[in-house]
Amino acid sequence: MISKTETAVRRAVEMANDPIHGYNNVDRHGPDYDCISFIQEAWKAAGVTILGSGSASFHTHCKEAGFIDVTDHVDVNTGKGTRRGDIWVKPWAHAAMMVSSTHMVEAYYNENYEGTGGEYGDQLQLRG
Repeated sequence: MISKTETAVRRAVEMANDPIHGYNNVDRHGPDYDCISFIQEAWKAAGVTILGSGSASFHTHCKEAGFIDVTDHVDVNTGKGTRRGDIWVKPWAHAAMMVSSTHMVEAYYNENYEGTGGEYGDQLQLRG
Protein backbone atom coordinates (compact mmCIF):
# COMPACT_ATOMS: atom_id res chain seq x y z
CA MET A 1 0.00 0.00 0.00
CA ILE A 2 1.29 3.47 -0.89
CA SER A 3 1.55 5.92 2.03
CA LYS A 4 -0.39 9.17 2.17
CA THR A 5 2.87 11.07 1.82
CA GLU A 6 3.83 9.19 -1.32
CA THR A 7 0.34 9.67 -2.77
CA ALA A 8 0.55 13.44 -2.14
CA VAL A 9 4.05 13.76 -3.61
CA ARG A 10 3.13 11.74 -6.69
CA ARG A 11 0.02 13.89 -7.23
CA ALA A 12 2.06 17.10 -6.92
CA VAL A 13 4.68 15.88 -9.38
CA GLU A 14 1.93 14.65 -11.73
CA MET A 15 0.29 18.09 -11.70
CA ALA A 16 3.64 19.83 -12.28
CA ASN A 17 4.37 17.58 -15.26
CA ASP A 18 0.91 18.06 -16.80
CA PRO A 19 0.87 21.20 -18.99
CA ILE A 20 -2.84 21.78 -18.31
CA HIS A 21 -2.03 22.95 -14.77
CA GLY A 22 -0.54 26.36 -14.16
CA TYR A 23 -0.36 29.25 -11.72
CA ASN A 24 -3.01 31.79 -10.83
CA ASN A 25 -3.63 33.21 -7.37
CA VAL A 26 -7.19 34.32 -8.13
CA ASP A 27 -8.61 31.45 -10.25
CA ARG A 28 -6.82 28.94 -8.03
CA HIS A 29 -8.83 25.75 -7.70
CA GLY A 30 -7.93 23.91 -10.90
CA PRO A 31 -6.76 23.56 -13.44
CA ASP A 32 -4.54 26.43 -12.26
CA TYR A 33 -3.41 26.79 -8.65
CA ASP A 34 -1.56 29.14 -6.37
CA CYS A 35 1.08 27.76 -4.01
CA ILE A 36 -1.41 27.02 -1.22
CA SER A 37 -4.17 25.43 -3.31
CA PHE A 38 -1.51 23.35 -5.14
CA ILE A 39 -0.35 21.82 -1.82
CA GLN A 40 -3.95 21.37 -0.69
CA GLU A 41 -4.85 19.57 -3.93
CA ALA A 42 -1.87 17.21 -3.64
CA TRP A 43 -2.69 16.27 -0.04
CA LYS A 44 -6.40 16.03 -0.85
CA ALA A 45 -5.50 13.18 -3.23
CA ALA A 46 -4.03 11.42 -0.19
CA GLY A 47 -7.16 11.98 1.90
CA VAL A 48 -5.69 14.83 3.98
CA THR A 49 -7.58 18.13 4.24
CA ILE A 50 -5.57 21.28 4.90
CA LEU A 51 -7.72 24.36 5.37
CA GLY A 52 -6.84 27.97 4.65
CA SER A 53 -6.40 30.15 1.63
CA GLY A 54 -3.27 32.20 2.19
CA SER A 55 0.35 31.76 3.18
CA ALA A 56 -0.03 33.97 6.27
CA SER A 57 -1.99 31.29 8.15
CA PHE A 58 -1.01 28.17 6.21
CA HIS A 59 1.57 27.11 8.82
CA THR A 60 -1.18 27.04 11.45
CA HIS A 61 -3.57 25.15 9.15
CA CYS A 62 -0.89 22.53 8.40
CA LYS A 63 -0.37 21.94 12.12
CA GLU A 64 -4.15 21.67 12.61
CA ALA A 65 -4.16 18.98 9.88
CA GLY A 66 -1.58 16.96 11.83
CA PHE A 67 1.69 18.13 10.34
CA ILE A 68 4.62 18.76 12.69
CA ASP A 69 6.83 21.86 12.51
CA VAL A 70 10.38 20.53 11.94
CA THR A 71 12.00 23.94 11.39
CA ASP A 72 14.33 23.48 14.36
CA HIS A 73 15.58 20.16 12.96
CA VAL A 74 16.39 21.10 9.37
CA ASP A 75 18.64 23.54 7.57
CA VAL A 76 16.15 25.93 5.98
CA ASN A 77 18.84 27.27 3.63
CA THR A 78 19.98 23.95 2.14
CA GLY A 79 17.03 21.66 2.84
CA LYS A 80 19.24 19.21 4.72
CA GLY A 81 17.07 17.18 7.06
CA THR A 82 13.84 17.61 5.09
CA ARG A 83 12.00 14.56 3.89
CA ARG A 84 9.87 13.69 0.91
CA GLY A 85 6.43 15.23 1.40
CA ASP A 86 7.48 17.91 3.88
CA ILE A 87 5.68 21.19 3.30
CA TRP A 88 7.96 24.23 3.17
CA VAL A 89 6.09 27.34 4.35
CA LYS A 90 7.41 30.88 4.32
CA PRO A 91 4.64 32.87 6.07
CA TRP A 92 3.21 35.74 4.06
CA ALA A 93 5.15 34.58 1.02
CA HIS A 94 5.10 31.01 -0.34
CA ALA A 95 4.62 27.29 0.21
CA ALA A 96 6.05 24.27 -1.61
CA MET A 97 6.36 20.51 -1.15
CA MET A 98 9.71 18.78 -0.77
CA VAL A 99 10.31 15.90 -3.18
CA SER A 100 13.70 15.23 -1.58
CA SER A 101 16.08 17.21 0.63
CA THR A 102 17.29 19.07 -2.48
CA HIS A 103 14.19 19.33 -4.71
CA MET A 104 10.75 20.83 -4.30
CA VAL A 105 7.60 20.95 -6.40
CA GLU A 106 5.56 24.14 -6.41
CA ALA A 107 3.17 26.55 -8.03
CA TYR A 108 5.18 29.73 -8.41
CA TYR A 109 4.08 32.61 -10.65
CA ASN A 110 2.88 32.47 -14.22
CA GLU A 111 4.93 32.79 -17.39
CA ASN A 112 5.02 36.60 -16.90
CA TYR A 113 6.29 36.23 -13.31
CA GLU A 114 2.99 37.60 -12.06
CA GLY A 115 0.28 36.23 -9.78
CA THR A 116 -2.65 36.62 -12.16
CA GLY A 117 -3.35 36.73 -15.86
CA GLY A 118 -1.22 35.01 -18.43
CA GLU A 119 -2.05 31.80 -20.23
CA TYR A 120 -3.68 28.87 -18.49
CA GLY A 121 -1.50 25.91 -17.68
CA ASP A 122 2.16 24.94 -17.73
CA GLN A 123 3.71 27.03 -14.99
CA LEU A 124 3.99 24.50 -12.17
CA GLN A 125 7.54 23.37 -11.58
CA LEU A 126 9.82 20.83 -10.04
CA ARG A 127 13.02 22.54 -9.01
CA GLY A 128 16.07 22.04 -6.93
